[in-house]
Amino acid sequence: MNGLTQKQAEVLMYLVQQVLDCAAMPAIREICAHFQLSSLRGATVHLDALERKGMIHRGHLSRQISVTDEGLAVVGEARPELAQRIIALRLATSWDSLSMQDRCELLSALMRAHKDDYSAKDARTN
Repeated sequence: MNGLTQKQAEVLMYLVQQVLDCAAMPAIREICAHFQLSSLRGATVHLDALERKGMIHRGHLSRQISVTDEGLAVVGEARPELAQRIIALRLATSWDSLSMQDRCELLSALMRAHKDDYSAKDARTN
């Protein structure tokens, strides 16, 4: 998966899942607890690697981790069921900064995806 180790991919998935479920990034201690890591350094090593590989960006404050567009794309490919939720998250976090053209293109893409979902369901029921 995009040059990530299995554990790095799992940490990336966990970060995205936490944002989608809890609307907040986990603290490093929560990452340690989830993955049963014995020290904070264990989680930090994985976060450092994800940042080097362009999957996340970290600030200097607690929980100040953001998943990059590349990281979200990797998660969307590996977990297609999260793809629409990721699009909705991107939309919610960046709507105000989008130009009118970008807003229209994004909404059109969402409508096409939604239409494709219903077309596939109709084909299965017929």
